[in-house]
Amino acid sequence: MHEIAQADNTGARVVYVDNDPVVFFHAEALMAGNHATAVVRADLRDVDEVLSRAGELLDLTQPTGLLFVGCLHHIVDSDDPAGIVARYLAALAPGSYLVISHVTNDRSPEKMRANSEVAEGNGAVLIPRGQNAILRMFNGRELVDPGLVLVSYWRPESGEPGQNADRAWAYGGAAAV
Repeated sequence: MHEIAQADNTGARVVYVDNDPVVFFHAEALMAGNHATAVVRADLRDVDEVLSRAGELLDLTQPTGLLFVGCLHHIVDSDDPAGIVARYLAALAPGSYLVISHVTNDRSPEKMRANSEVAEGNGAVLIPRGQNAILRMFNGRELVDPGLVLVSYWRPESGEPGQNADRAWAYGGAAAV
């Protein structure tokens, strides 16, 4: 993400968050020497800690992009993923954007249930959710076109989704804050 953000805007700052020590140390090594990018070792459910640490690099009084890419499906319902997102949104300035991608069980509930069981057997959490449940994570924010769609339909480079677009197992969307 930082390479994309910083390619066109040398002033762009990026903060990654992960609680996995292997991911953290790998990312930290990759970011060495890039003073516009930071890695925070924290659990995204600890909103105050993450915002405090991210605030060391980011100015949250300015429009910010908040991306939950491939992570909210690792948060169990009892931890209230939509509530977690809402707490981050409350810290953002007007003009910010929220992006969410999330695996779904809409396509094949049986296969995703099996995938969840495999993840659980390996000590991980995988909670695929339906489109309406994912939409609630946007906390009523207005989505930009094309809305919450299978990720393969979200603005494909050619303008048309590929022939296997319907095989995607995740929804994605972006909303203005």
